[in-house]
Amino acid sequence: MQRYIRKITGFIAIAALVGTMAFILACGGEDPVELEPDSTSTTVPQPQATATPEPAPEPSPTATPRSTRIPQPSPTPLPEPTPIPEPTPSPDPTPTPGPPSGLAGLTLHAETLGRQVIEGLSQEEAACIEGSMSELLYRFFLDAPFSELITGARSEPAREFFGCLTPENVVHLGSAMEEFQAGGYTPQEKSCLVDIYLEHPDFMYRSLGMEPPADLVTAGGDESLVAMEIADCRNTSG
Repeated sequence: MQRYIRKITGFIAIAALVGTMAFILACGGEDPVELEPDSTSTTVPQPQATATPEPAPEPSPTATPRSTRIPQPSPTPLPEPTPIPEPTPSPDPTPTPGPPSGLAGLTLHAETLGRQVIEGLSQEEAACIEGSMSELLYRFFLDAPFSELITGARSEPAREFFGCLTPENVVHLGSAMEEFQAGGYTPQEKSCLVDIYLEHPDFMYRSLGMEPPADLVTAGGDESLVAMEIADCRNTSG
């Protein structure tokens, strides 16, 4: 009996539970009761902090690695020294002919002074003439007409005077004296005589009454032939 009562009681409880649930479902207007989540079982996600982006690192200046050696410039090879050519030996200088005698072309006139003749001589010749005279006589000689001082070379002063001259000047001055005494020559006569006397200066010394210097070099030749040539020059018409 008791077993039967327990079964009935169970059926009643089940029926009451089913009726209650049906009622709840029929109402539908009430908000369902939300069950609180179990704090132990549910993990609330925590907001993660947004990472601030780090600034891009500035490129550091490229440093020359210590191990990298700076290339050294290659030494420029020195040019080979250019051989200095040996100086070409200069030929022996051709002796320059000396200037023509200062008395070349001299023509004496009555007014030609002694100083004008001296001016045509070299310093050595002029110094020799000055030394052969006294100071007073030398001053007189310079300012006197030459034609009045020496009309020939036979006197001692005249020989000293001509002895100071070179053979060339003896020829030019002697020819000028002969021309003055002859009253003048044509240019052809004068040129012909001077050429012969320059070739044979000893003839001019003898014409002036003097002995030629011992060291005088003169062209050889028969004296009679040279005399004939001189005579022919004087007879040449202009």
